[in-house]
Amino acid sequence: MMQQDTILVDTTRTASQSGSGNVIEVPIKYNSEDSIRSEVKSRKVYLYGQAAVNYEDIVLEADYIELDTKNSVVMATGWPDSTGTITGRPHF
Repeated sequence: MMQQDTILVDTTRTASQSGSGNVIEVPIKYNSEDSIRSEVKSRKVYLYGQAAVNYEDIVLEADYIELDTKNSVVMATGWPDSTGTITGRPHF
């Protein structure tokens, strides 16, 4: 007996989302308490220490966030404190 596929497909994509999927339609706002490092050539931004990225109605906060504007990808993680304990884990 074969089971039916249960993968859900997003049918709400807009015309601007179709194709490459790399279209950013509104400004991305970001900040951090510690530091911000930008790489112009790779179009990446690295945020350190109580960082936040705001896009439309989404807010992502973490101690470290890597924003890849070329590929429309955001990666967030906690960061070890002086005792090695991971703090500032990502949350929306």
